Amino acid sequence: MDSTRSSPNNSISSPAAASTPQDAASVAPSIVGAHNPTFAPSGPITLDPSTTPSSALNPRSCVTCRRRKVRCDKFMPCGNCRKAQIQCVFPAPGRAPRRPRVKDPNAPPKQTSEREIELMKRLRKLESIVEDLSGQIEVETARHPSLSGGGSPETTTDGSNDRERRKPNGYIYSENLPGGYPPADQSKYGRLQNGDSNGSTSKTTLGDTDKSFGRLVLNEKGKTRYVSSAFWSKINDEINRLRTETEMLSDEESEGSDDDTTPAITNPYSNPIDHHGFVLGYSSSNVDLRKLHPLPSQIPFIWEVYQQNVDPLVKILHVPSMGKIIRELRSNMDDISPGMEALMFAIYYAAITSMEEQEVKVNFGADKGQLINKYRFATEQALAKANFLVTSELVVVQAFTLFLVLVRRYDDTRFAWTLTGLAIRISQSLGIHREGTKFDDLSPFDVEMRRRLWWAICILDLRSAEDQGTELTIAERTFDTQFPLNVNDVDITPEMTEFPEEKIGPTDMTFCLIRYEICTLSRKIHSATNGMAPCRNRSTEQERDEMLLECYERIERKYLKSCGDKDMDVLHWVAAMIARLIMAKMSLMIYQPMLLHSTGQELNKDVRHRLFMASLEVVEYTKVLNSEPKCRQWRWLFQTYAQWHAVAYLLLEVCRLPWTASLERAWIVLNATFQTPDAAERARPGVWIPLRKLMGQARRHREEEIRRLRANPEEAQRLDLEEQRNAQPDSFKHLSSSVRSVLAQDQWRKLV
Repeated sequence: MDSTRSSPNNSISSPAAASTPQDAASVAPSIVGAHNPTFAPSGPITLDPSTTPSSALNPRSCVTCRRRKVRCDKFMPCGNCRKAQIQCVFPAPGRAPRRPRVKDPNAPPKQTSEREIELMKRLRKLESIVEDLSGQIEVETARHPSLSGGGSPETTTDGSNDRERRKPNGYIYSENLPGGYPPADQSKYGRLQNGDSNGSTSKTTLGDTDKSFGRLVLNEKGKTRYVSSAFWSKINDEINRLRTETEMLSDEESEGSDDDTTPAITNPYSNPIDHHGFVLGYSSSNVDLRKLHPLPSQIPFIWEVYQQNVDPLVKILHVPSMGKIIRELRSNMDDISPGMEALMFAIYYAAITSMEEQEVKVNFGADKGQLINKYRFATEQALAKANFLVTSELVVVQAFTLFLVLVRRYDDTRFAWTLTGLAIRISQSLGIHREGTKFDDLSPFDVEMRRRLWWAICILDLRSAEDQGTELTIAERTFDTQFPLNVNDVDITPEMTEFPEEKIGPTDMTFCLIRYEICTLSRKIHSATNGMAPCRNRSTEQERDEMLLECYERIERKYLKSCGDKDMDVLHWVAAMIARLIMAKMSLMIYQPMLLHSTGQELNKDVRHRLFMASLEVVEYTKVLNSEPKCRQWRWLFQTYAQWHAVAYLLLEVCRLPWTASLERAWIVLNATFQTPDAAERARPGVWIPLRKLMGQARRHREEEIRRLRANPEEAQRLDLEEQRNAQPDSFKHLSSSVRSVLAQDQWRKLV
């Protein structure tokens, strides 16, 4: 319920209140014209967010800021309400502002609390950091006059805060990259664009500022989330938060009654215990991990489930070598190393995650949620016992990476995002980000296993960045590890002295290699469409479209050409489906930014059609993967891919366009999607609430359009002919779904 809406018993409501936009407009002039530092209203005030802010301050904080427990600037309307585009309500002056209590001259001096002292220390430290950095910026500006004229981040134009130096060949290299790394590709995708090479002297627009410095998203509890923000934003917000917290120390007692009592959304597989402690290794010495292992008779079954359900999708282990180790450990767990024990628990955790509820019940006689919590806790404790933060063992990093792949299914995506940063740092400390053939002391087998592990971490980094709307943690040109070879596990052994010959066609690595190929392209597009990307890394939509087609043709030629059909080769049929799905998703990444800078009339109809067809393919392929019975054992991974952007764009188009066969096709898959909620919707129900409202609007629009076309056969015939003339764009020929298109067209004709 809107906090600004008045009720009969609410003290906000009074005859003096400006409870309508018209009332607010009448109050605003008197407020804006005031010259006093404070304003003394006679009653409560309600202001529209479009009202010009006052020069005077209200002595009270507004109702919304007080409820959210955020600092109110007390302008009328306040800055927070203007940003949120909601009415700003100031309560009546029923209670005077707090005044300092009269001190008792006989009372002992008040002792400053430890919390106050700590907060003030942090505040002074951060302010000194800002002052030092401001001085550095002034020095840099003096040294490089071509850069932005202002020393503050607010006046820095796009690209000017990159510390770059120009080489004799005319290309720009960043000073913060290791000197031994190869320069950027000097192709059309990495070229320096002359139009952006010089420091811009024009004013930075609001859109450019948003791109360069990101934004903070304010939720209903007044908390913020960092989205594509930069260093200055982080420092500034930290200082503001500390100031607010310091000033509110004396108000804690009176504000205690305003706590938000909204119940939190729970996950059926989530344990209420704190999972943060394992990073510091607490309680590991107090836990007997031996008691948490499954029965020796169950371990071979768990390993078999892992091989079938998990290993083909997350290929970071060598199955023959691991199978031999498991056979030895099954009879004797006394000599197991901490690192190998962590990997064993991660394998148990993965196997249970990949199984259906009923399967777990039948084979283990326990609830799936119970075993998930058990093996997650055991994996965390085993990692802590293995000192994973400072490990030098590859097996520990394998266990941690597998844990991160699994935990993002159950936990907040920010939890996995934060820990992915740890995995990246740990891997870099082991040199996994460098190509192993450059190290003389690594065998071909070790090189291959390090390649597999690094690219699995790159997948985690990309998915975490997409989830959180942030930049990639692994920057371009900071690694040179090559792809793993397209070979089967039996083709490599720890004893081999030479690399095996790479195969053409499906192997044990094919599914993952397709993901790695697409990951590489996704990283380029993600960086190219990111506002903080240097000018030299940006490319046009046409260039990115060409990159997309080249990638798909390479995957088709190298991996998919000899793949069998669904009945003969299910895994590689799934690989082909996922390749097409992600290609369509990247088409959205290429063209979706154009929606933010164009109105519906300005945007090219061809671009809208491309976006519509790409969104449609994404949702259709996702639905097929989640509903195909033969893909059941891999559904645990597919369900973590929530296609919110594609669903949202489809719904927006379905709600506004004349009803054609293409819209009927979209309606079929949308209706099926909303009838079968998946794990993503259960984990993030707040995201789906507005989508469900759009779905209701689309349903009403469809009914109205069908009635209209039935009453006007000539219009229906015109739309049918126009639909047949508008073939799919050439760039989507590889994504064509002629069968679904024909079925939708037949159903549309029956309806109208």
